[in-house]
Amino acid sequence: MGDRTSSGRTGNPVVERALRRRIMSGGPISFAEFMDVALYHPRGGYYMTSPRVGRNGDFTTSPEIHPAFGALAGRFVTHSWKVMGNPTPFTIVEVGGGTGRLALDMLTSLARTNPAFYRALDYVMVEVSPAMRRRQKELLRGAHPDKVSWRTLSSGGGWPVVGCVISNELVDALPVCRVVMRSGRLMEMCVGVNGQGFAWVERTPCSAVSAYLESRGMMLRQGQVLEVRPAAAAWMREVAANLARGCALTIDHGYESHQVYRERFAHGSLMCYAGGMMCDDPLQRPGLQDISARVDFEALQRYGKADGLTSLPLMTQRDFLLLLGAGQLLDAMRSAAVTAEHKAAERRALLALLDAEGLGACKVLLQHKGLSNEQASRLADFSKPGAPLDLDALQTASPRPGWLEWQGAEV
Repeated sequence: MGDRTSSGRTGNPVVERALRRRIMSGGPISFAEFMDVALYHPRGGYYMTSPRVGRNGDFTTSPEIHPAFGALAGRFVTHSWKVMGNPTPFTIVEVGGGTGRLALDMLTSLARTNPAFYRALDYVMVEVSPAMRRRQKELLRGAHPDKVSWRTLSSGGGWPVVGCVISNELVDALPVCRVVMRSGRLMEMCVGVNGQGFAWVERTPCSAVSAYLESRGMMLRQGQVLEVRPAAAAWMREVAANLARGCALTIDHGYESHQVYRERFAHGSLMCYAGGMMCDDPLQRPGLQDISARVDFEALQRYGKADGLTSLPLMTQRDFLLLLGAGQLLDAMRSAAVTAEHKAAERRALLALLDAEGLGACKVLLQHKGLSNEQASRLADFSKPGAPLDLDALQTASPRPGWLEWQGAEV
Protein backbone atom coordinates (compact mmCIF):
# COMPACT_ATOMS: atom_id res chain seq x y z
CA MET A 1 0.00 0.00 0.00
CA GLY A 2 1.34 3.46 -0.88
CA ASP A 3 0.72 6.87 0.66
CA ARG A 4 1.29 9.74 -1.78
CA THR A 5 0.70 13.46 -2.32
CA SER A 6 -1.08 14.56 0.84
CA SER A 7 -2.87 17.89 1.12
CA GLY A 8 -3.34 20.16 4.10
CA ARG A 9 -5.43 23.02 2.71
CA THR A 10 -8.82 23.30 4.34
CA GLY A 11 -12.18 23.06 2.63
CA ASN A 12 -15.82 23.36 3.66
CA PRO A 13 -15.94 22.25 7.34
CA VAL A 14 -19.16 20.26 6.86
CA VAL A 15 -17.68 18.37 3.91
CA GLU A 16 -14.35 17.76 5.62
CA ARG A 17 -16.07 16.35 8.73
CA ALA A 18 -18.24 14.07 6.60
CA LEU A 19 -15.20 12.75 4.71
CA ARG A 20 -13.17 12.21 7.88
CA ARG A 21 -16.01 10.29 9.54
CA ARG A 22 -16.28 7.95 6.56
CA ILE A 23 -12.54 7.32 6.41
CA MET A 24 -12.09 6.89 10.15
CA SER A 25 -14.99 4.44 10.39
CA GLY A 26 -14.22 2.28 7.35
CA GLY A 27 -10.73 3.06 6.13
CA PRO A 28 -9.64 4.73 2.88
CA ILE A 29 -12.46 5.53 0.45
CA SER A 30 -12.48 5.53 -3.35
CA PHE A 31 -11.83 8.85 -5.05
CA ALA A 32 -15.33 8.52 -6.55
CA GLU A 33 -16.77 8.62 -3.03
CA PHE A 34 -14.52 11.54 -2.09
CA MET A 35 -15.55 13.44 -5.23
CA ASP A 36 -19.25 12.68 -4.65
CA VAL A 37 -19.13 14.14 -1.13
CA ALA A 38 -16.98 17.12 -2.16
CA LEU A 39 -19.35 18.10 -4.96
CA TYR A 40 -22.77 16.85 -3.86
CA HIS A 41 -22.94 16.77 -0.07
CA PRO A 42 -26.41 18.24 0.62
CA ARG A 43 -25.18 20.85 3.12
CA GLY A 44 -21.74 21.72 1.82
CA GLY A 45 -20.98 20.20 -1.56
CA TYR A 46 -19.53 22.55 -4.16
CA TYR A 47 -22.47 22.23 -6.58
CA MET A 48 -25.09 22.14 -3.84
CA THR A 49 -24.32 25.52 -2.32
CA SER A 50 -23.25 28.39 -4.56
CA PRO A 51 -21.00 27.30 -7.44
CA ARG A 52 -19.52 30.32 -9.18
CA VAL A 53 -20.25 29.93 -12.89
CA GLY A 54 -19.73 32.53 -15.59
CA ARG A 55 -17.31 35.18 -16.73
CA ASN A 56 -16.16 36.08 -13.18
CA GLY A 57 -16.64 32.64 -11.65
CA ASP A 58 -14.55 29.53 -11.09
CA PHE A 59 -15.28 28.29 -14.61
CA THR A 60 -17.28 29.26 -17.70
CA THR A 61 -19.51 27.10 -19.89
CA SER A 62 -20.65 27.80 -23.45
CA PRO A 63 -24.11 29.20 -22.57
CA GLU A 64 -22.39 31.84 -20.40
CA ILE A 65 -20.25 33.02 -23.34
CA HIS A 66 -22.88 33.99 -25.94
CA PRO A 67 -26.64 33.43 -26.50
CA ALA A 68 -25.85 32.04 -29.94
CA PHE A 69 -25.00 28.72 -28.29
CA GLY A 70 -28.56 28.23 -27.05
CA ALA A 71 -30.13 29.57 -30.23
CA LEU A 72 -28.08 27.25 -32.44
CA ALA A 73 -28.82 24.27 -30.18
CA GLY A 74 -32.48 25.27 -30.53
CA ARG A 75 -32.17 24.91 -34.29
CA PHE A 76 -31.08 21.29 -33.83
CA VAL A 77 -33.97 20.59 -31.45
CA THR A 78 -36.40 22.14 -33.95
CA HIS A 79 -34.95 19.90 -36.64
CA SER A 80 -35.55 16.90 -34.35
CA TRP A 81 -39.17 17.93 -33.78
CA LYS A 82 -39.81 18.14 -37.52
CA VAL A 83 -38.10 14.81 -38.18
CA MET A 84 -40.37 13.18 -35.59
CA GLY A 85 -43.52 14.57 -37.25
CA ASN A 86 -44.13 17.65 -35.05
CA PRO A 87 -45.38 15.79 -31.94
CA THR A 88 -47.27 17.78 -29.29
CA PRO A 89 -46.17 18.02 -26.59
CA PHE A 90 -42.48 17.84 -27.42
CA THR A 91 -40.49 17.72 -24.20
CA ILE A 92 -36.98 19.11 -23.82
CA VAL A 93 -35.40 17.70 -20.67
CA GLU A 94 -32.25 19.55 -19.65
CA VAL A 95 -30.24 17.80 -16.93
CA GLY A 96 -27.81 19.87 -14.89
CA GLY A 97 -28.79 23.15 -16.49
CA GLY A 98 -26.44 25.35 -14.44
CA THR A 99 -27.59 28.95 -14.27
CA GLY A 100 -30.42 28.35 -16.76
CA ARG A 101 -28.78 30.34 -19.58
CA LEU A 102 -29.04 27.55 -22.14
CA ALA A 103 -32.77 27.17 -21.48
CA LEU A 104 -33.31 30.94 -21.58
CA ASP A 105 -31.49 31.47 -24.87
CA MET A 106 -33.05 28.44 -26.54
CA LEU A 107 -36.60 29.34 -25.50
CA THR A 108 -36.20 33.03 -26.31
CA SER A 109 -34.91 32.20 -29.79
CA LEU A 110 -37.63 29.60 -30.45
CA ALA A 111 -40.41 31.92 -29.27
CA ARG A 112 -39.20 34.49 -31.78
CA THR A 113 -38.35 32.26 -34.73
CA ASN A 114 -40.78 29.35 -34.48
CA PRO A 115 -43.85 30.14 -32.39
CA ALA A 116 -45.61 26.94 -33.46
CA PHE A 117 -42.80 24.82 -32.03
CA TYR A 118 -42.59 27.03 -28.96
CA ARG A 119 -46.29 26.39 -28.27
CA ALA A 120 -45.74 22.62 -28.61
CA LEU A 121 -42.84 22.67 -26.14
CA ASP A 122 -42.61 21.56 -22.54
CA TYR A 123 -39.19 22.46 -21.08
CA VAL A 124 -38.23 20.45 -18.00
CA MET A 125 -35.19 21.19 -15.84
CA VAL A 126 -33.66 18.34 -13.83
CA GLU A 127 -31.38 19.86 -11.23
CA VAL A 128 -30.02 18.32 -8.00
CA SER A 129 -28.54 21.57 -6.68
CA PRO A 130 -30.91 23.75 -4.62
CA ALA A 131 -28.70 26.77 -5.30
CA MET A 132 -28.84 26.22 -9.07
CA ARG A 133 -32.61 25.58 -8.99
CA ARG A 134 -33.11 28.94 -7.31
CA ARG A 135 -31.00 30.70 -9.96
CA GLN A 136 -32.80 28.91 -12.78
CA LYS A 137 -36.22 29.87 -11.43
CA GLU A 138 -35.22 33.51 -10.96
CA LEU A 139 -34.01 33.64 -14.55
CA LEU A 140 -36.70 31.62 -16.33
CA ARG A 141 -39.99 32.24 -14.57
CA GLY A 142 -40.06 35.87 -15.56
CA ALA A 143 -39.12 35.31 -19.19
CA HIS A 144 -41.06 32.08 -19.83
CA PRO A 145 -43.47 31.72 -16.88
CA ASP A 146 -45.67 28.92 -18.24
CA LYS A 147 -43.08 26.99 -20.22
CA VAL A 148 -40.57 25.59 -17.70
CA SER A 149 -41.01 23.09 -14.87
CA TRP A 150 -38.65 21.19 -12.54
CA ARG A 151 -38.66 17.49 -11.70
CA THR A 152 -36.37 14.45 -11.36
CA LEU A 153 -35.40 11.57 -13.59
CA SER A 154 -36.44 8.08 -12.54
CA SER A 155 -33.84 5.33 -12.71
CA GLY A 156 -36.64 2.87 -13.40
CA GLY A 157 -38.18 4.86 -16.21
CA GLY A 158 -41.89 5.58 -16.03
CA TRP A 159 -41.51 9.04 -17.55
CA PRO A 160 -42.11 8.48 -21.27
CA VAL A 161 -40.38 11.50 -22.79
CA VAL A 162 -41.15 12.24 -26.42
CA GLY A 163 -38.56 14.83 -27.31
CA CYS A 164 -34.92 15.50 -26.46
CA VAL A 165 -32.75 15.00 -23.36
CA ILE A 166 -29.95 17.58 -23.22
CA SER A 167 -26.89 17.88 -21.02
CA ASN A 168 -24.01 20.33 -21.35
CA GLU A 169 -20.92 19.75 -19.20
CA LEU A 170 -22.77 17.41 -16.86
CA VAL A 171 -21.13 14.01 -17.30
CA ASP A 172 -17.61 15.33 -16.62
CA ALA A 173 -18.78 16.17 -13.09
CA LEU A 174 -19.98 12.64 -12.32
CA PRO A 175 -17.63 10.99 -9.79
CA VAL A 176 -14.64 8.99 -11.02
CA CYS A 177 -12.33 6.36 -9.59
CA ARG A 178 -8.60 6.71 -10.32
CA VAL A 179 -6.11 3.98 -11.13
CA VAL A 180 -2.35 4.04 -11.70
CA MET A 181 0.16 1.50 -13.03
CA ARG A 182 2.92 0.75 -10.51
CA SER A 183 5.69 -1.73 -11.41
CA GLY A 184 3.41 -3.60 -13.79
CA ARG A 185 0.58 -3.77 -11.27
CA LEU A 186 -2.65 -1.78 -11.46
CA MET A 187 -3.48 0.10 -8.26
CA GLU A 188 -6.53 2.15 -7.32
CA MET A 189 -5.83 5.61 -5.93
CA CYS A 190 -8.03 5.89 -2.84
CA VAL A 191 -8.20 8.63 -0.22
CA GLY A 192 -7.15 8.46 3.41
CA VAL A 193 -6.44 10.93 6.21
CA ASN A 194 -2.97 12.39 6.75
CA GLY A 195 -2.77 14.80 9.68
CA GLN A 196 -5.08 17.72 9.02
CA GLY A 197 -5.46 16.90 5.33
CA PHE A 198 -6.18 14.03 2.98
CA ALA A 199 -3.74 11.76 1.17
CA TRP A 200 -3.65 9.28 -1.70
CA VAL A 201 -3.59 5.66 -0.57
CA GLU A 202 -3.03 2.98 -3.22
CA ARG A 203 -4.66 -0.43 -3.00
CA THR A 204 -5.98 -3.25 -5.19
CA PRO A 205 -8.76 -1.94 -7.49
CA CYS A 206 -12.37 -2.71 -6.66
CA SER A 207 -14.25 -5.19 -8.87
CA ALA A 208 -16.16 -2.49 -10.79
CA VAL A 209 -12.96 -0.72 -11.83
CA SER A 210 -11.23 -3.98 -12.76
CA ALA A 211 -14.22 -5.10 -14.84
CA TYR A 212 -14.26 -1.80 -16.72
CA LEU A 213 -10.58 -1.99 -17.64
CA GLU A 214 -10.85 -5.64 -18.67
CA SER A 215 -13.86 -4.91 -20.88
CA ARG A 216 -11.95 -2.14 -22.64
CA GLY A 217 -8.71 -4.09 -23.00
CA MET A 218 -6.74 -1.10 -21.73
CA MET A 219 -3.07 -1.50 -20.82
CA LEU A 220 -1.58 1.47 -19.00
CA ARG A 221 2.05 2.55 -19.12
CA GLN A 222 4.22 2.65 -16.03
CA GLY A 223 3.07 5.58 -13.87
CA GLN A 224 0.08 6.38 -16.08
CA VAL A 225 -3.10 7.51 -14.31
CA LEU A 226 -6.60 6.86 -15.65
CA GLU A 227 -10.05 7.92 -14.45
CA VAL A 228 -12.88 5.39 -14.53
CA ARG A 229 -16.48 6.60 -14.26
CA PRO A 230 -18.86 3.81 -13.12
CA ALA A 231 -21.67 6.39 -12.75
CA ALA A 232 -21.71 6.95 -16.54
CA ALA A 233 -23.40 3.60 -17.12
CA ALA A 234 -26.16 4.50 -14.65
CA TRP A 235 -26.54 7.91 -16.30
CA MET A 236 -27.05 6.39 -19.77
CA ARG A 237 -29.47 3.87 -18.29
CA GLU A 238 -31.57 6.69 -16.81
CA VAL A 239 -31.63 8.59 -20.10
CA ALA A 240 -32.70 5.49 -22.05
CA ALA A 241 -35.28 4.47 -19.45
CA ASN A 242 -37.02 7.86 -19.54
CA LEU A 243 -36.81 8.51 -23.29
CA ALA A 244 -39.68 6.83 -25.12
CA ARG A 245 -39.02 8.41 -28.51
CA GLY A 246 -36.60 11.08 -29.59
CA CYS A 247 -32.94 11.95 -29.08
CA ALA A 248 -30.29 12.65 -26.47
CA LEU A 249 -27.78 15.46 -26.95
CA THR A 250 -24.67 15.22 -24.75
CA ILE A 251 -21.99 17.94 -24.95
CA ASP A 252 -18.90 17.72 -22.79
CA HIS A 253 -15.12 17.77 -22.48
CA GLY A 254 -13.92 14.31 -23.42
CA TYR A 255 -12.02 11.93 -25.62
CA GLU A 256 -12.26 8.70 -27.57
CA SER A 257 -10.66 5.70 -25.89
CA HIS A 258 -7.52 5.61 -28.05
CA GLN A 259 -6.72 9.20 -27.03
CA VAL A 260 -6.23 8.18 -23.41
CA TYR A 261 -2.71 7.04 -24.30
CA ARG A 262 -1.63 10.51 -25.41
CA GLU A 263 1.04 12.21 -23.34
CA ARG A 264 -1.33 14.96 -22.23
CA PHE A 265 -3.33 12.34 -20.30
CA ALA A 266 -0.32 10.57 -18.77
CA HIS A 267 -1.36 11.81 -15.32
CA GLY A 268 -5.09 11.52 -15.93
CA SER A 269 -7.55 14.18 -17.00
CA LEU A 270 -8.73 15.48 -13.65
CA MET A 271 -9.32 19.26 -13.57
CA CYS A 272 -9.97 21.44 -10.52
CA TYR A 273 -10.96 25.11 -10.42
CA ALA A 274 -11.32 27.61 -7.59
CA GLY A 275 -11.35 31.38 -7.73
CA GLY A 276 -11.11 31.31 -11.50
CA MET A 277 -7.79 29.46 -11.30
CA MET A 278 -6.86 25.88 -12.14
CA CYS A 279 -5.71 23.90 -9.08
CA ASP A 280 -3.39 20.90 -9.16
CA ASP A 281 -4.55 19.05 -6.04
CA PRO A 282 -8.08 17.54 -6.04
CA LEU A 283 -7.78 16.65 -2.34
CA GLN A 284 -7.45 20.24 -1.15
CA ARG A 285 -10.41 22.48 -0.30
CA PRO A 286 -13.14 19.77 -0.62
CA GLY A 287 -16.46 21.50 -1.13
CA LEU A 288 -14.81 24.77 -2.18
CA GLN A 289 -13.43 23.81 -5.60
CA ASP A 290 -14.85 22.32 -8.76
CA ILE A 291 -13.63 18.84 -9.75
CA SER A 292 -14.18 17.25 -13.14
CA ALA A 293 -12.60 14.67 -15.44
CA ARG A 294 -12.77 14.14 -19.20
CA VAL A 295 -15.57 11.94 -20.50
CA ASP A 296 -14.89 8.64 -22.27
CA PHE A 297 -17.40 9.04 -25.10
CA GLU A 298 -16.86 5.56 -26.49
CA ALA A 299 -18.00 4.24 -23.12
CA LEU A 300 -21.15 6.39 -23.33
CA GLN A 301 -21.86 5.01 -26.80
CA ARG A 302 -21.42 1.44 -25.57
CA TYR A 303 -23.59 1.99 -22.48
CA GLY A 304 -26.27 3.66 -24.60
CA LYS A 305 -26.32 0.82 -27.10
CA ALA A 306 -26.86 -1.70 -24.30
CA ASP A 307 -29.88 0.32 -23.17
CA GLY A 308 -31.45 0.81 -26.61
CA LEU A 309 -29.89 4.09 -27.75
CA THR A 310 -28.36 4.37 -31.23
CA SER A 311 -25.41 6.74 -31.53
CA LEU A 312 -24.57 8.96 -34.46
CA PRO A 313 -20.88 9.60 -35.25
CA LEU A 314 -19.15 11.69 -32.61
CA MET A 315 -18.32 15.28 -33.58
CA THR A 316 -16.81 18.36 -31.98
CA GLN A 317 -18.78 21.34 -30.70
CA ARG A 318 -17.06 23.43 -33.36
CA ASP A 319 -18.39 21.22 -36.17
CA PHE A 320 -21.83 20.95 -34.54
CA LEU A 321 -22.28 24.72 -34.31
CA LEU A 322 -20.87 25.35 -37.79
CA LEU A 323 -23.34 22.86 -39.26
CA LEU A 324 -26.13 24.75 -37.52
CA GLY A 325 -25.13 28.15 -38.90
CA ALA A 326 -22.39 29.64 -36.72
CA GLY A 327 -20.40 30.49 -39.83
CA GLN A 328 -23.34 32.44 -41.27
CA LEU A 329 -23.55 34.34 -38.02
CA LEU A 330 -19.87 35.26 -38.11
CA ASP A 331 -20.13 36.39 -41.74
CA ALA A 332 -23.19 38.52 -41.06
CA MET A 333 -21.51 40.24 -38.13
CA ARG A 334 -19.04 41.88 -40.47
CA SER A 335 -21.82 44.12 -41.74
CA ALA A 336 -23.75 44.50 -38.47
CA ALA A 337 -24.76 48.08 -37.64
CA VAL A 338 -22.83 48.28 -34.36
CA THR A 339 -19.59 49.92 -33.30
CA ALA A 340 -16.28 48.33 -34.24
CA GLU A 341 -15.53 47.66 -30.58
CA HIS A 342 -18.92 46.03 -30.09
CA LYS A 343 -18.50 43.95 -33.23
CA ALA A 344 -15.03 42.77 -32.16
CA ALA A 345 -16.32 41.72 -28.73
CA GLU A 346 -19.13 39.72 -30.31
CA ARG A 347 -16.79 38.06 -32.74
CA ARG A 348 -14.39 37.07 -29.93
CA ALA A 349 -17.25 35.50 -27.98
CA LEU A 350 -18.47 33.49 -30.96
CA LEU A 351 -14.98 32.37 -31.86
CA ALA A 352 -14.53 31.17 -28.26
CA LEU A 353 -17.42 28.74 -28.82
CA LEU A 354 -15.64 27.43 -31.94
CA ASP A 355 -12.07 27.42 -30.60
CA ALA A 356 -10.56 24.05 -31.59
CA GLU A 357 -8.21 24.26 -28.59
CA GLY A 358 -10.92 25.29 -26.16
CA LEU A 359 -14.69 24.93 -25.95
CA GLY A 360 -14.90 24.07 -29.65
CA ALA A 361 -13.02 20.84 -28.86
CA CYS A 362 -15.86 19.61 -26.63
CA LYS A 363 -17.41 16.43 -27.99
CA VAL A 364 -21.04 16.23 -29.12
CA LEU A 365 -22.81 12.88 -28.87
CA LEU A 366 -26.20 12.48 -30.56
CA GLN A 367 -28.22 9.37 -29.75
CA HIS A 368 -31.76 8.40 -30.66
CA LYS A 369 -34.43 5.92 -29.68
CA GLY A 370 -37.79 4.87 -31.11
CA LEU A 371 -37.24 6.42 -34.55
CA SER A 372 -37.81 4.72 -37.89
CA ASN A 373 -34.83 4.16 -40.17
CA GLU A 374 -36.02 7.02 -42.37
CA GLN A 375 -36.36 9.36 -39.37
CA ALA A 376 -32.93 8.38 -38.03
CA SER A 377 -31.37 9.14 -41.41
CA ARG A 378 -33.04 12.54 -41.53
CA LEU A 379 -32.03 13.31 -37.93
CA ALA A 380 -28.38 12.92 -38.88
CA ASP A 381 -28.70 15.45 -41.71
CA PHE A 382 -28.96 18.82 -40.01
CA SER A 383 -26.37 20.60 -42.12
CA LYS A 384 -29.11 22.77 -43.68
CA PRO A 385 -31.30 23.69 -40.72
CA GLY A 386 -33.00 26.66 -42.37
CA ALA A 387 -32.73 30.05 -44.01
CA PRO A 388 -29.70 32.32 -43.43
CA LEU A 389 -29.55 33.84 -39.97
CA ASP A 390 -31.23 37.23 -39.73
CA LEU A 391 -29.18 39.81 -37.82
CA ASP A 392 -31.33 42.86 -38.60
CA ALA A 393 -32.54 42.91 -35.01
CA LEU A 394 -29.04 42.76 -33.49
CA GLN A 395 -29.06 44.69 -30.24
CA THR A 396 -27.38 44.89 -26.85
CA ALA A 397 -28.37 42.05 -24.57
CA SER A 398 -29.08 42.22 -20.87
CA PRO A 399 -28.07 41.06 -18.30
CA ARG A 400 -24.88 40.06 -20.11
CA PRO A 401 -23.06 43.32 -20.89
CA GLY A 402 -20.97 43.11 -24.02
CA TRP A 403 -22.94 40.24 -25.51
CA LEU A 404 -25.74 40.61 -28.00
CA GLU A 405 -29.12 39.15 -28.60
CA TRP A 406 -29.53 38.09 -32.19
CA GLN A 407 -32.43 37.15 -34.38
CA GLY A 408 -32.21 33.57 -35.68
CA ALA A 409 -34.09 32.29 -38.69
CA GLU A 410 -36.70 29.57 -38.36
CA VAL A 411 -35.39 26.08 -39.03
